[in-house]
Amino acid sequence: MMNILTSELWSPYVVGIGIGVLVWISFIISNKAIGCSTAYARTFGMAEKLVRGEKVKEKEYYKKFIPKIDWEWMLVLGIVVGALISSVLSGSFRFENVPLIWKETIGGGPL
Repeated sequence: MMNILTSELWSPYVVGIGIGVLVWISFIISNKAIGCSTAYARTFGMAEKLVRGEKVKEKEYYKKFIPKIDWEWMLVLGIVVGALISSVLSGSFRFENVPLIWKETIGGGPL
């Protein structure tokens, strides 16, 4: 099992199937799909609230989607933390300005 966790590359097909099963389980348990786009908007709303205060509540979007930490926000946090743990376990963690795959595909210099 640990061999799989420390592998630098995973099969995209296996991962895709895993995500699909996770979506099914999400529908069965909570009757909601897995999503994260609202979490990004809520994060911006929470940051905006720090700057503008309660004026954020005046925006139509934030009347419907209150800027708060919810399960979608925790999902995004879990994705980031999980990716960090995975990269450390596989030995592929490194700081870089442009990811290697982008350099190989697009080039490392300015466009």
